[in-house]
Amino acid sequence: ETDETFSVVLSSANNATINTASASAIIINDDQAPAPTLSITADSPTQNEGDQNSSALSFTVTREGDLSNDSSVLWSVINDSTTDNDFLNDSPLSGEIFFTDGSASQTITVNVAGDTQVETDETFSVVLSSANNATINTASASAIIINDDQADTPVSPSEQIIFSDDFESANFENNWQQDSQNDWRRRQNARSIDNFSAEFDGRANNATLQLRESLDISSFDDVQVSVQWLIETSFDTNEFLAIDVSIDNGSWQEIDRLSGASGIGGDEQSGNPFQDGVFKLSDSLTNFANASTLDLRFRGTASRGNEDGYLDNVIITGLNQNPESSFASINQYDSSYSLTDFGLLPDPIA
Repeated sequence: ETDETFSVVLSSANNATINTASASAIIINDDQAPAPTLSITADSPTQNEGDQNSSALSFTVTREGDLSNDSSVLWSVINDSTTDNDFLNDSPLSGEIFFTDGSASQTITVNVAGDTQVETDETFSVVLSSANNATINTASASAIIINDDQADTPVSPSEQIIFSDDFESANFENNWQQDSQNDWRRRQNARSIDNFSAEFDGRANNATLQLRESLDISSFDDVQVSVQWLIETSFDTNEFLAIDVSIDNGSWQEIDRLSGASGIGGDEQSGNPFQDGVFKLSDSLTNFANASTLDLRFRGTASRGNEDGYLDNVIITGLNQNPESSFASINQYDSSYSLTDFGLLPDPIA
């Protein structure tokens, strides 16, 4: 506080006269004023990126408290989802600002480099540090560079792989789940390609292997499911390997099966070769039109431990009828997109 003065005053003398009626004293303040505080805010927390020229984003640093002395503070740009290439080459990304006697605010300007590249919105921060004759109250402020570039309207390909699994990868990505019978495994016993396939062992009663996640098929006119599959020659009439689908979380519908001996289908062949199954859902389902999601499972029944069924090279392809769309062959897809490994299966489904 300021120095303070008070007086002692004499009055009402008895049998005396007052010559000097008062005397004053000063209480000297010996406390130091606290250092001022600094805070930073973004003047506009969002800014369009622009195409060629730069866009400026401003940040205000406010000083509050005792402004009678000079202060200074360092600042720097911190990339959250940006990189240094998102800013103009000659735009400083760090520096120092100074407050002179009585100064209450200073402005930091960061210049964003415009481009025509379609990208996500990007966030960065300006951070204060190393204040001199001041303390930092609010140390950082963030701003978002808004992408204002438009992507070309994509053309749906005639064919697009939306899921595939050849059971060769060594890491299981939770793409499959099975029921409590726990009869499905990734094995090398029999396979149509490469080294591995998915196998269900005997003594199974409708043992299911189901995609863990529903597939989005809303942008396709039709969906084709292809699989290479096998049942052993020991399968009896009522033993089988079937494929079921469910549309928009509806009831399961069987679209085909391999069955033993003279059972329905009767698809068992001598010598146990893998067979090719290719199914268009619109040919098999009456309620396929305007479907949004697809669930798929394989289901096996066998009574003895030496009776096995196998799956390999499962491919689910979205189809469109647009003749002008670009064509993507089944053999021209990025295998890293959806190839999974079977591995040890997860806990049984509820």
